[in-house]
Amino acid sequence: MVIGTKLRDGLRLPGLRLRPEPEQCTDCKTCTKNRPMSLDVNAMVRRDSMRDSECILCGRCVDGCVKHAITYRLGR
Repeated sequence: MVIGTKLRDGLRLPGLRLRPEPEQCTDCKTCTKNRPMSLDVNAMVRRDSMRDSECILCGRCVDGCVKHAITYRLGR
């Protein structure tokens, strides 16, 4: 997944991405507790950038966020 994401980004192809909505975030940190990788998802939302080469786009952060501070989008 990580290699595929790097290739997609390098070729500037559209794909599934995570979009943070920092203004919706209440700092409950449920997104960080739900992730399978060792990522600080809450910090990623706060800095308004969900890009991390270790993210496998599993969607647990999206599913766990009751305030919809993280959503999916399709694009570049």
